[in-house]
Amino acid sequence: MYDERPEKQRSKYEDDESSLLKAMSEESSPLLRVFLLGPFRAEWLTPSQDPHAWESRTSARSLFKLLLCAPGRQASKAQLAGILWPESAEDKARESLRSATKVLGKVLTTTTGEKLLDTSQRDLLKLADQPRLWVDVDAFERCVTQAVQYEDPKNAVSLWQEAKELLGGPFLVEDRHQEWITHTWMKARRQDLLKDRRKMIRSLADAYIEIGQLSVAEELLSNHLIRFPTDQDALLRLLVLLVQQGCPDEALLLYAKLQQKLSLAGKSPSHHITRFMAHLQDLLKNFGNFHAHALLPPSAISSSHLREGSLPIREEAEIPRFSQETERQDITMPRRQLLGLFGLAALAVPQQVLNNNLSSQLHYTRGNKETLHHLAQATVLCLHLSEGDQLGLAEHVLWSYLPGAETLAQQPSEHQKQAAALVSQGYLIAASLVGHHNDLEARQRFSEQAWFYGRLADDPTLQVAALRQLAVTFDYLDCTQKVLQTYQRTLPLLDDVPPRLRACIYAALSGAYAQLQQKQDAYRFIGLAYEQFPEKEEREPTFLRLVNANYHTIILWDGLNHLELGEARIAEKVLAQIDVLGSKTQIPERIRIELLNYRSKAFIAVDELEQACQYLELAIQASLALKSKRRLQEGFAIYQQLQKKWPDERNVRALGDFFMQGLIHHFQ
Repeated sequence: MYDERPEKQRSKYEDDESSLLKAMSEESSPLLRVFLLGPFRAEWLTPSQDPHAWESRTSARSLFKLLLCAPGRQASKAQLAGILWPESAEDKARESLRSATKVLGKVLTTTTGEKLLDTSQRDLLKLADQPRLWVDVDAFERCVTQAVQYEDPKNAVSLWQEAKELLGGPFLVEDRHQEWITHTWMKARRQDLLKDRRKMIRSLADAYIEIGQLSVAEELLSNHLIRFPTDQDALLRLLVLLVQQGCPDEALLLYAKLQQKLSLAGKSPSHHITRFMAHLQDLLKNFGNFHAHALLPPSAISSSHLREGSLPIREEAEIPRFSQETERQDITMPRRQLLGLFGLAALAVPQQVLNNNLSSQLHYTRGNKETLHHLAQATVLCLHLSEGDQLGLAEHVLWSYLPGAETLAQQPSEHQKQAAALVSQGYLIAASLVGHHNDLEARQRFSEQAWFYGRLADDPTLQVAALRQLAVTFDYLDCTQKVLQTYQRTLPLLDDVPPRLRACIYAALSGAYAQLQQKQDAYRFIGLAYEQFPEKEEREPTFLRLVNANYHTIILWDGLNHLELGEARIAEKVLAQIDVLGSKTQIPERIRIELLNYRSKAFIAVDELEQACQYLELAIQASLALKSKRRLQEGFAIYQQLQKKWPDERNVRALGDFFMQGLIHHFQ
């Protein structure tokens, strides 16, 4: 059996196993269990004297997290004060540290009098060790340290699986905006975690492969590559699995995507991957759709081959020939979830294409290059108009050409896909414009049209942008489950879209989970959004501005998530990063108003009346100027919150008068 080991190997690891069992025994009964991977939480096994003392003191929690990541869980007071309060004078920083230490000491003292924070030394703070104060990060690293000592990965499967279970989400995800998170200790811890995570994925996949659990290995690698698409060690293993299971076409597609991603970063695939893929391409060229096991029979692959990159690939002369009947029987292997992961899964086509019944002023009889150029210019013009305060003019221009362009897109020709792409962009603009009239039925219809023509154009980016518009429509209708389902439809396509749009979808997914109070999923996807957003500007389609695929969108969703999850002060701090008051040139006006509304909402949640009124007044002024019923409706809902919370405040009454006067003046 696979879990039997030679006696000499057993003796080699006997001491290690003994020490591990001892450590696990010690860790099984700590006083406190702390989780830093994913949402922060503390689980008391022996109750604290005052577990709520740090709820209103974020500095005490920050001090705790910082100490947990410091070497040996200890640091000098001077170091801690300098890291947590870098801009404060030394004496003030020291005083802040004393105050935070006092609160932390209360929390870390149990009802039985045991202290998990040692303050006995004059200039040193130290936390208890792992047996008394268990931390998931340290437990993960312990599992990895023990598991790597086994030469054969399958002998350490239980340890690797335990390590995998401990990965609850991104490291300190709730503190990504804190200044202290950039300190050397935190960076080193994050890098170590990343290195150990990749080591765990490789070893666990190798173990699953050796014991014959190929589908489990494939799922593990596929999920890992969603988050780390350029991890070439993991990719090599997945390529091997695909070929072994009769899916060389999927392997080729995956390899092409890797080349593209690495090329953008100025890198190239590893020698082991290029050699393997070159051999695969030659065999496909010479033999056609050959039996996959002929190239890499499963029994020939071992963990040592994968670790060393020396795959036992058969030479061309060794490839056995198959009769047509044999090949027909063997080639019917199931196409698994990977088809969806890399954008091959087809979405359901709407039952019919809905007509908008609007007459066109411009008629196009043939789809030549000149016509397409004209349509492209008109589309760009509409886009620019829709971003400012000329929504009416944008609508007039759009419907002067869109019906005629749609006719072209429906006619088979060499330019059909280009025409379909422009029509899809037109319907994206149309969906955005009718949204301001609060015509959600039309917005849904136009979003579906945009998706249909994006699919006709064979353009994943347009399809995802259209689904994003559709999801926003369902959000306006308060259909949260439909929002989630629509965003989930985008997942199979995300590998083929620009990084900014991918990050935007992850952020929006996190928002849907937050509305459903699924906190862990919300944090996981907002973490992915921050990770995926490109650091450098890239050349991307102009129409992405319609779906607001920008960095301020990520921050907006992050803030809204905290609002949904009852973390108002964190939300206000996150939203404050967007300079909505002075950013008219960087952010489309319709989005700037939305941000103003949400800032006001956050201020209401933290009982800041004056600032809530200030931001809402600015939002109302801008909404009236834009003549956006949608934004006014959002603003009025926030005004009702103000009125309910502070019914007798003069500022609130004045805001109500201003609101009504503006509505009468603009919409008589």
